[in-house]
Order: sequence, then structure tokens, then C-alpha cells
Amino acid sequence: MGKVTNYLAYVNTSEGDQADEANHSFKDVNGDTLLRAEVRDIAVAGDGSAFIALIEVLGNIGNIGNVGNADEDQDYPSEVYSGLVPIAIGQPEAMSIAMAKNGESALRPLTHDLIVSMLEMMNAELSRIEISSLEDGIFYSKLIIEHRGIELEIDARPSDAMALAVRLRAPIWIAAQVVMAAGMAELEPLDEDDEDDLPPNTFDTVKA
Repeated sequence: MGKVTNYLAYVNTSEGDQADEANHSFKDVNGDTLLRAEVRDIAVAGDGSAFIALIEVLGNIGNIGNVGNADEDQDYPSEVYSGLVPIAIGQPEAMSIAMAKNGESALRPLTHDLIVSMLEMMNAELSRIEISSLEDGIFYSKLIIEHRGIELEIDARPSDAMALAVRLRAPIWIAAQVVMAAGMAELEPLDEDDEDDLPPNTFDTVKA
């Protein structure tokens, strides 16, 4: 099975693909700012009952005034590290993501493997996934699929979307408003040697 890191002892030191600096953020058709991200790791709570996808944000949010369509009534934290956004996911999805990240495969195709095969047979491409909103504690996302020159949007749970994105190496984008509402600092203090291994922008701060 895929590697799962203890959530309470997680240290963000692994390396991952980096988006080009010029492509760290963009605005969608609604004017909302989306930031490039990646699944850094899968973590598990001490008792093994809760699994967390740790999403590392590669883009820098900057001042909230520059974030499109920010909710003026939302009580955003005054300062949030843009490094990590934790998203609770189910055990099957956690294992599916972890296996894909580690290059492992099941004896028989998992549901996400089946979807990948279907996309390939239909000559369709997962262009990207977007973690687009956070409402009442629930994260929402969508798959952006290109087929015969047409871009299709499909509603999906973030856990399923991430499992597909990791398998297909598709870009992951997360709304800046989601990062500001759910982003957190590093889980464990890092010494200077660990900080040298972190990618750019891991500890960029956001001002409300």
C-alpha cells in the first residue's frame, strides 16, 4: 500500500515538480484567482481514523484585496502561510493517492485507474483540476477535461480529482479564497537545514 505519513509528526521536506513562476496563478472567467498547487503528501491522524491530503500551494496569494471576488463577510485569518491546505479524505481515496504518488499499482484496477483507462480510450485529456470553493466545511472541485477541442467541466470530490491528477500528472489549481480560509502554517517547526530543502513560496504569508 502507499506511504502514509503521521499527521502529527509531518515535516514538509519532500521534493516535487515545480510550476513555472509565470504560471503560479491565473484568474478564471469569474475573476477568481487560482493558485498552482500539488499533493505534497497523505497524512493520517494518530489513531488512524482520519486521513488528510496535504496540498502545497506554489503560488503566492499576496494581499486579499488582490484576490478576485473575496467574500467581505468571511472572517479570514489575519495571517496565513500559503504553504499547506489540509483536506480530509476517506481511507480508500487516501490509499489510492498515496499509491499513485509512490508509483505503485494494485493487482486489479482501482476505480481511478478505470477512469484513467476510459479517458485514454476516448482520447480525452485531463487538462487540470480545480479546487474551487469551500462551503460549510466542504471542499468542492471539478475536473477540466479536453475532448476533441472542447473543454468540459465535471463536478468531482477533491479526493477523486486529486487521485486522477496524480495519476495523469495533471496540474492542480486551488482558489485563493480557499487557501485563505483553510490554509495553515507548517505542522512542525523546521530547522535551517530543513528550510533549505523547501520549494519557493512555502512560507509566503497572506495579509487580510
